[in-house]
Amino acid sequence: MMKATPKFNKEFGKWVIDIETEDGEIIPVGKTINEEINLWEISKWDSKEQAEEWIKARPAILVLTY
Repeated sequence: MMKATPKFNKEFGKWVIDIETEDGEIIPVGKTINEEINLWEISKWDSKEQAEEWIKARPAILVLTY
């Protein structure tokens, strides 16, 4: 299980989710825009509740933490 933590990002004015991998690396949740040049963007949520629901929808791999 990996730990997922919703955090308010002041720069974006939105909620983001950081995931702590099993190796201890912290990476933001994002989506690939262009695989060829390894381009991706950080996913953003309008509310803490939306971010929490995204995490809770993946119980086999993520656990909600703060």
